[in-house]
Amino acid sequence: MTSLPREMTCGVCGARSTQTLVLSASAFGASDLDTRPPEMLRSALRHQAQECPSCGYCAEDLSAAAPGLFTLVSSPEYVAQRQDSAFPGLANRFLCCALIHEAKEQYALAGWSAIRATWACDDEDNDPGARICRAKTLGLFAEALRRRQPIAVSPTVGTAIRLDLLRRSGQMERVLEIARLGVPTIPGEDPGEHRLLSAVFDCERALAQRGDRGGYTLEDAFRSSGGEGGRLDSV
Repeated sequence: MTSLPREMTCGVCGARSTQTLVLSASAFGASDLDTRPPEMLRSALRHQAQECPSCGYCAEDLSAAAPGLFTLVSSPEYVAQRQDSAFPGLANRFLCCALIHEAKEQYALAGWSAIRATWACDDEDNDPGARICRAKTLGLFAEALRRRQPIAVSPTVGTAIRLDLLRRSGQMERVLEIARLGVPTIPGEDPGEHRLLSAVFDCERALAQRGDRGGYTLEDAFRSSGGEGGRLDSV
């Protein structure tokens, strides 16, 4: 991973601070079933939520801010989230990013910020925090879909991601209900993509049947189906 410290100006309060920018990072291995990337991209996630040390604004890009955000970042809800001891600091930064996206009605982006907060909790073995973040992610994704905001490159990929969130949240009956419908055949779809998604659905169903809330990769899913690995986030 190649990174560079850079002085940036907060788009909310104008304060300057040094932030770390990731210039390049490689990925070695398979993504998790919820698209969490392998190393070195996994380590780069800690730099994807910048925080202003002056006003507390959190964003993927600290220099960019919409009008009126100062009111939000100084609100009791936002301040409480920044300081919530139930979550690791990185998770709080991502959850603050989610609050900002949600305020702008960007529910798909808010959901992706929340899922990154989940990964930060997983890194700290904070299962209660991870459960809360997964529930929040599912709610934000549901609202995004209600508003016809896509959450992934295709609806079926979005369903596969939601299956993993549900299973790791312990909602096994819901996973079985969705997964037993199988992967729809889409005209013109690449056969390899269909096999990948079918392997994921089958894996999620098998894991749910035995009550397994653990984390697994796309390689695990394909190995269990007798196939070869791929990338869910590229489908």
